[in-house]
Amino acid sequence: NKIFLKINKKTILELIYEKLSICKNIDKIIIATSSKKNDDIVATFAKNKDIDCIRGSEKNVLSRISKAQKYYKEYNIIVRANADCPLFIPKILDFDINRLAKSKFDLLSPFYKNDIPFGFSFVVFKSKTIIKISKLARKKVHKEHVENYCFDNKKKFKIHPCKYDKKLHAPNINLTLDTKKDYLK
Repeated sequence: NKIFLKINKKTILELIYEKLSICKNIDKIIIATSSKKNDDIVATFAKNKDIDCIRGSEKNVLSRISKAQKYYKEYNIIVRANADCPLFIPKILDFDINRLAKSKFDLLSPFYKNDIPFGFSFVVFKSKTIIKISKLARKKVHKEHVENYCFDNKKKFKIHPCKYDKKLHAPNINLTLDTKKDYLK
C-alpha cells in the first residue's frame, strides 16, 4: 500500500498523477493496476480523476502495459511511470520523451548506465518495443521489470545512451520508494 502513504497530506499516487499531469509531452495518463481486490482503491482513484484504468495480473506488469498499448494504439511513446519514483522531475521526463520520440532508439532508460539519481525519471518506450517485448519475454523478471528484457538482450534493442547535464550527475543517490526507510528519508 505504499502508493497510499502520504507526503504533505497527499498520497504518493496523487503526487505522481499531479506531476504527470504537468508534463508537456504526456497526452494521456492510464493507470495499469492489478485485478486484485486490494487494488480496487486504485481503480476508484482512477475513476474519481477520470483516468482510464487497465487491470490485469499482479505479477505481470508487462501484460498490463501490453494491454494498455493494444487499447491505445494511437500513441507511439509509452512511459512506464511506476509508483516507486514519486520524486521524479517532470522536466526531465519531458526531455526524455522528446529525445526518444526524435530518435531511432527503442527505449530510453535513466536506469541503464545510470549517472543521475535513481528515481529522477522513468523508462520511456516506443510502442513497437512493447509489442516486441511482449512477444519475446518469458522470464518472470522480464514480466515485472519490462526494460530488463532489453538490457538482457541488447543485440535486439537500441537503448538510448542517456546523457544528462553534468550538474545532475549523482548516480549514488537513490530517490525510489522501496522500503519504510526510503519513505522516512
